[in-house]
Amino acid sequence: MVAIFGLAIWVAVAALAAALVSATQVIKKEVVVPWRKKVAGNAVACLGYGGDATGTAFQIAPKRWVTASHLLRDEPAAPELKIGSSWVSASLVYVDRSLDLAVLAVQTEWPWTAKVSWDLPEQGRAVDVTGWTWGGVSRGRGRDVRVTQQYTIQGSAEETLIVLAGAIPPAGFSGSPVTDNTSGKVLAVVQSFTSGSNDGDYGRSAIDQVQATPLACIPAQYRQ
Repeated sequence: MVAIFGLAIWVAVAALAAALVSATQVIKKEVVVPWRKKVAGNAVACLGYGGDATGTAFQIAPKRWVTASHLLRDEPAAPELKIGSSWVSASLVYVDRSLDLAVLAVQTEWPWTAKVSWDLPEQGRAVDVTGWTWGGVSRGRGRDVRVTQQYTIQGSAEETLIVLAGAIPPAGFSGSPVTDNTSGKVLAVVQSFTSGSNDGDYGRSAIDQVQATPLACIPAQYRQ
């Protein structure tokens, strides 16, 4: 009877543990990940100069934003971020032109901060890219347009480059976050794209590609 009773308890404990694991996985898939993706989408802002947008940036920590460095002009005027309905000045705290990566700081609070992964993603992962288009993001030129497009990670992610397959993004997507659909975490920042074209060899065409820089390239001291 003791042996049977002990076995029954073991089975019950195992069943409870399995149920908890399953419930945790369901909650993560149905609640946590969708919420993280929503936050990542809301964490983006237009980047520009004098109210004219040039691209996108996104917040990775309070008052700390990431973008593509080619969006930054070599001029005395500071870059601006459209946070909410206002354009605010941003200061450059880190830049790596070779990686097309920049980190900015602002004094204005913004409640949406993307959940970030500092690890390289696996090949074949489905990701979302959310950015502001140029179709009306400047002052007095209509409504702002925030767009999300879906992509797939191609090949093995390198330490300094992630290649995405999918449609060529609209103008304004440089500096946008790349969000993993499995975890809901932001992995990289969009830097450039390559349009697929006929190479003349039996009519074959290359696929459209979007290049992104992993957030892991940001030195630890500039992540917070």
